[in-house]
Amino acid sequence: MKVLVVLARKSQSISIFRLVKDIDPNAFISQSSVIGVYGQGFDRLKVK
Repeated sequence: MKVLVVLARKSQSISIFRLVKDIDPNAFISQSSVIGVYGQGFDRLKVK
């Protein structure tokens, strides 16, 4: 078994789901909300 973890913006989820379905129609997908994602392409880490 292989596991792929993807963090993406909500607006990208439909495209990602379609891509996964095309590659593996039986893939297990779990979607959840997060409080913050920091790093390249997402929010800048703010330290007080």
